[in-house]
Amino acid sequence: QGIAKTTEKTPQQVLLRWGHQMGFQIIPKSSKKERILTNSQIFDFELNNDDMQALSSMEGHLGAYWDPLNVPVDLGNLSAASRPQEEL
Repeated sequence: QGIAKTTEKTPQQVLLRWGHQMGFQIIPKSSKKERILTNSQIFDFELNNDDMQALSSMEGHLGAYWDPLNVPVDLGNLSAASRPQEEL
């Protein structure tokens, strides 16, 4: 909340910006027009090193966080031959 206040952005925008600056491919989910617009407004500010460090050091509970840099992802078989013909 503190970083959101100093940047005059929502907490959601701050976390999306953090992910962008970390180099993650971000796909926020929303069906609400106003949230889609708000989620897209993360390119007019930048988080400083202290803010990035603070966000990167956050810890959750019960495996609340997934680190895509350290956890392998099984995407299955992505070849076209493995999909039913009607999907091609």
